[in-house]
Amino acid sequence: LAPELFAGEDFNETTAMIELCHEMNRTVLRGGLRSCPAFIGCYNEDLGTLCYANAGHTPGLLRDHTGITLLEATGLPLGLFSHTTQSAATCHLVPGSALVVVSRGLVEADYEDAEFGLDRAKQNFQDATVLSARDLCLSMLQATRQFTRTAPTHNDLTTLALVRNASNPAV
Repeated sequence: LAPELFAGEDFNETTAMIELCHEMNRTVLRGGLRSCPAFIGCYNEDLGTLCYANAGHTPGLLRDHTGITLLEATGLPLGLFSHTTQSAATCHLVPGSALVVVSRGLVEADYEDAEFGLDRAKQNFQDATVLSARDLCLSMLQATRQFTRTAPTHNDLTTLALVRNASNPAV
């Protein structure tokens, strides 16, 4: 459905994102009632904008020259209600900025009585000196493993990064 919704030159990204979320919700519900948090985004390379829906997922982390902005939930997790409403938001990635999305398993990775947490993820992202998507993901995973003092095998540890090169001019 995504290629159809986001096709052509004259489409509304927000409307397309909401329709995609509704269809994904219907698909999840076909398998039975369950909570399915999701972070779904469409990056416009020409404008440097990201239209996203955060259906109850861990907040996305957007880093630019002003610091880190949380891309909070715009709706409930998919798969809970047939008529849930979803919203979409848009943010701008200025040249040199980056977006990181981490799984709940990464945030909840624990050692003794403490969790890695979103604050540690933010700090690791803020302190990162490299700005390639691959290196940002590896840095986040390495920081989690150092915190837990072991290679976690019991939970999902996923990191996704999107970097806008500083050499690309803003439109």
